[in-house]
Amino acid sequence: MYIEFILKKGILCEATIDHRQHSITVSRSGVKLEIPPGAVTSGKRKYVYVGVSWVDADRCNSIDGKRRVSPVVVCGPPGTKFNKPVILSFPHCVKYDEDQPCPLKVLWKNTNGGKRGGDKWTECSDEDTTLRVAIGENRCVVYTEHFTKYTCVCEQVDHPHEYLRLSVMAYHTVRSLTMPINVRVYIGNANPDEKEYIKREERDLRGTISDSTKFINLHGNSDLHINVEVESEGYQCKGDDNRNRWKYIALRITRNGKSWFAIVSS
Repeated sequence: MYIEFILKKGILCEATIDHRQHSITVSRSGVKLEIPPGAVTSGKRKYVYVGVSWVDADRCNSIDGKRRVSPVVVCGPPGTKFNKPVILSFPHCVKYDEDQPCPLKVLWKNTNGGKRGGDKWTECSDEDTTLRVAIGENRCVVYTEHFTKYTCVCEQVDHPHEYLRLSVMAYHTVRSLTMPINVRVYIGNANPDEKEYIKREERDLRGTISDSTKFINLHGNSDLHINVEVESEGYQCKGDDNRNRWKYIALRITRNGKSWFAIVSS
């Protein structure tokens, strides 16, 4: 059992754990903390929390010249230690050529009074015996014995085989054919948890999704500025009978002169 809070500084899930297995998932973010049996001494209990930081000093787009491509994940209380590694996983939004060296690095940030390298982002090293990192197609996995902040950066975002992956999800409310089409457009990281959250919200609003989620590939390391505008809207017929008409709206998504389109239809 854990409790989730949405705060000005981020999203936070907290729990009190014991020697048994525990799993904590932070909604909308794709962040998950798994604590194996025996990580806490039998008969002992620990208060822990995990979440996503929205603090400006943490979520800066660039860290030492490298672009941040994942949430800043907070595990605490700072300095909390375990008998065996716990498993922290979170999504990243970079697609890269698997035949090339992986351009992604996981960083940790000391939050325990400067006792371990100062208040500075540091690359997770193979020489550090207290943690191990695995980076997959969509996620970073950190096996660690102590709590701090973690994030993922990309060293070569302007490489031609790399791009940031974002998804466009557009919904409209089903109404009479004579009513205007109201459209809600979501642009976010292409991770399943975030998309599932949007779908749940739209089910409450009785919204209808487009035929599929649209993906846009963003090359380069310039700041992200996206403009979304309505290209066209109206009705089309599937046959001679007007009762078979369906609504549609075409959205133009533009970044730095390059355009993508998302067609929304009922």
